[in-house]
Amino acid sequence: MQPQETQSTAWGKSGTAKPQWRQDIQGMRGVTMIVIVLFHAGLPIPGGFVSLDAFFVISGFVITGMLLREHSKFGKVSLFSFYLRRFKRLTPALIFMVSIVMVLAIALTSPLYVQSQTALTGLGATFLTANIVIQATTGGYFDPAVELNPLLHTWSLSVEEQFYLIFPLLLVLGWFIGQRIKTRINIPILLVSIVAAISLAATLVPKDIPGAPSWFIPLFGYYSPVVRTWEFAAGALLFYATRRLKHLDSKLSILLALSGALLFFAPMWIIDPSVPYPGPWTVAPVTGTMLVILAGFNSKNGVTRGLSSKPLVFVGDRSYSWYLWHWPVIVFTAIVFPSVPAILLIGAVVSIIPALLSFNYIENPIRLRKMSPKATISMLAASVATATALGVGLFFGSSVSWNSSTVSTAKEQIETSHLADAKGCHVFTPMDLPSYENCWFTDGAGLPIYMVGDSNAEQFSEALVGAGKDLDRPVSITTASACPFLIDFETNSRCETYIQNTVEWLSSQQPASVVIAMSSGYGQGGRTVLKDYTDSLQKTISRIQSLGHSVLVVQAIPNVIHPSGFGTQWTAGSCPMFQVIREGCGVTTTLQQAAINQGEVWVATKLVAKESGSKLIQVAESLCPDQVCETFRNNAWSYRDSNHITSEQSARLAPVFSYTLSKFPSM
Repeated sequence: MQPQETQSTAWGKSGTAKPQWRQDIQGMRGVTMIVIVLFHAGLPIPGGFVSLDAFFVISGFVITGMLLREHSKFGKVSLFSFYLRRFKRLTPALIFMVSIVMVLAIALTSPLYVQSQTALTGLGATFLTANIVIQATTGGYFDPAVELNPLLHTWSLSVEEQFYLIFPLLLVLGWFIGQRIKTRINIPILLVSIVAAISLAATLVPKDIPGAPSWFIPLFGYYSPVVRTWEFAAGALLFYATRRLKHLDSKLSILLALSGALLFFAPMWIIDPSVPYPGPWTVAPVTGTMLVILAGFNSKNGVTRGLSSKPLVFVGDRSYSWYLWHWPVIVFTAIVFPSVPAILLIGAVVSIIPALLSFNYIENPIRLRKMSPKATISMLAASVATATALGVGLFFGSSVSWNSSTVSTAKEQIETSHLADAKGCHVFTPMDLPSYENCWFTDGAGLPIYMVGDSNAEQFSEALVGAGKDLDRPVSITTASACPFLIDFETNSRCETYIQNTVEWLSSQQPASVVIAMSSGYGQGGRTVLKDYTDSLQKTISRIQSLGHSVLVVQAIPNVIHPSGFGTQWTAGSCPMFQVIREGCGVTTTLQQAAINQGEVWVATKLVAKESGSKLIQVAESLCPDQVCETFRNNAWSYRDSNHITSEQSARLAPVFSYTLSKFPSM
């Protein structure tokens, strides 16, 4: 998202390149920015997020050119001057956006957990570590809760700024070594190539390694600079390879341009957020961007001419400011006007206004203003201090619920962990599960009750523990996030480990009652997926029954839907501060509406339970009296997100579990 600087080559009348200005690269920024905005606006571009990689490649290409030109002209590179220029261009507009967003977040975001996440992200963006903060506080890029963070997009800016900090040092080190070692090898190229190879190898590491340690995802996950560095390096190596290129054959240029465009755009309709990324697919948009840049060394091909058009160059010039503002405006408009049709697209269009204002009155004036180093540093220090104060204030205000008893009560109900999670018996990585023997929650004279499944099982902790106490039966709960308890179901190896270990443990336990619960989402997605789900559930029940246990299956709860369609789920975090204070937040869904999405899975689950001789625990009627599911009912929160209930609501379901479990022998 680097603003304005695209100096590398321009065009002579013959279409050959000469050092100057690359309008096509600026136009490529414009195309990339448009795709990103449309993707975030909810348009059907399932893999639109891959376009962001083009920015990284372009930055590597352009920044390398700047540094090499300075080194060629003066025989050295002033790191101080480079860093000062970078911060002067990027920081003021960034800090202004971050500051305004944190002020607006007080009223327009949820005090339940979003405000604290926004504050920490704002502080991270201010100190170039937003990607690290987001990974530590909110999780994956496509998680529903993350999408409510109006500063989520700053992760890529931090990655880019981290590159700006490290990459010049790498080149300077290469030049330093090259001056002292007589060799024909270009040391800077060698160092960049080594770093690129290591980073690319890290990108290709599978993301679902069983038993992976806690540092694995932060190091190899979506936000990690480790798996993004090779993209910058690819642009840098491309500049090195083409720095003496004077002319490119017209036919070759056309071939490269078309191939590059195909590699850039095709993944956007082939992959979606379910595909591990960064990963092997990342090679496509990176290679495509490189080919388009290379094709631009002859301006006569249609792709380069199109990219050099005034509208795309205009957008490219303002892409940094638009990137800064598009996401917070989309988030805020979706929160405030959730029922307005096409609100995400409306927000995307409206974001053009603050983007243009930022470009015309902050980014461009400061970029063009001649300032002494001392004045520049003073301006940057004042900006950082302002954002820091606002971030600390937002975090502190949220942490004390803004001195509101209403907000405090809401935070307690939404954020209170379920019993299994609080005891460490619900985990993301199965290898982190404590000994199964440490996950007993009640004592009793009757036969044990074992509950297994994903987070949709863990949410029934209070209900099952209440039932266990009522029936005088000991209760064991061991669950793993996003792991359906389905044998031979297409899932990742992380879940297979959990299922295998749990079945093995159940085989050693006294025959009793096993409660299985999971999301209905595993059976949605077409007839083939539903059949796979049904077959796996049948096989799972049969396997557990063969161990002597009786089985109860919990019918998945009705899912509530966010009225704007924003993100994939509704969450309590989508309730803005002003609504929480008025106790006027929440959404409703009828059982009839829920059945449209979940009905087939409900029917399949019921049939499998009946055919296998299992019992079905149905909570929908209790959760949704009068056929209406409400996230906020009788001054209490019942849902914390689209398909998870609160701990208080779980406790209210204990009689439902007791009634069904009482049909099994307890002694």
